[in-house]
Amino acid sequence: AAQSGAAPPSGRRGAGAVPGSSTTAPAAAMSGARLSESDKALLAEKGLGFLVDTIEQTQRDADRAFVIHAAALVFLMQCGFAMLTVGCVRTKNTKYILLKNLLDSCASALGFWAVGYGIAYGASEGGNPIIGNEYFFLVGFPMEDAHLWFFQFAFAATAATIVSGAVAE
Repeated sequence: AAQSGAAPPSGRRGAGAVPGSSTTAPAAAMSGARLSESDKALLAEKGLGFLVDTIEQTQRDADRAFVIHAAALVFLMQCGFAMLTVGCVRTKNTKYILLKNLLDSCASALGFWAVGYGIAYGASEGGNPIIGNEYFFLVGFPMEDAHLWFFQFAFAATAATIVSGAVAE
């Protein structure tokens, strides 16, 4: 029988093990995964139940920050496509192309806000199984998911810019 705190037969400590400790920390808290009910119970048993909400909120905040960062990088692809398009047209059309790319972003934002997100991600319960039937003009949209809207908008706007560059001049 294994003693408490002894290393597993493979010679390695289990996931979430704290070196030099005879106890193991919840594996989910160490690995970035969501806390399981057993992890929550273990924290409560050790008198650390108050940390559960803090850990979960920190994980949600980190997820949001990552998605917003990724969306910003995708949105910055607009600049790269604008420069690529400008390099492929005559000098006299440079201002026109840059303005067109700016207006593509604006029109994409309005279109995705008005109908795009609703068509793509609106729940289809009792409606069409292919096209969503809610969240048009983001009515009823849970604002804690605004980072997801921005992420999807960035891709939609970038796709529109690629198409406009393909038909330039």
